Amino acid sequence: MHVNAASRSDRRSAIQRSAQAYADQMQAHLKSAPFEWYHFDRFLEDPHKDVAAN
Repeated sequence: MHVNAASRSDRRSAIQRSAQAYADQMQAHLKSAPFEWYHFDRFLEDPHKDVAAN
C-alpha cells in the first residue's frame, strides 16, 4: 500500500484514503474467508501470560 499525496497539503487526506483502502481490502478478505483471521490470535493473547503454566 502506497500513500501518494499530490502536495504537502494533501498528505492528511492521502493518508486517510490509503488507510481506508487498506481497511476495505481487509474487510473484503475477512468476508470472503471469515475463519482465516485466526492467524492474528497470537497477537491477541496476553503478552504477560505465563507460558510455563500451560
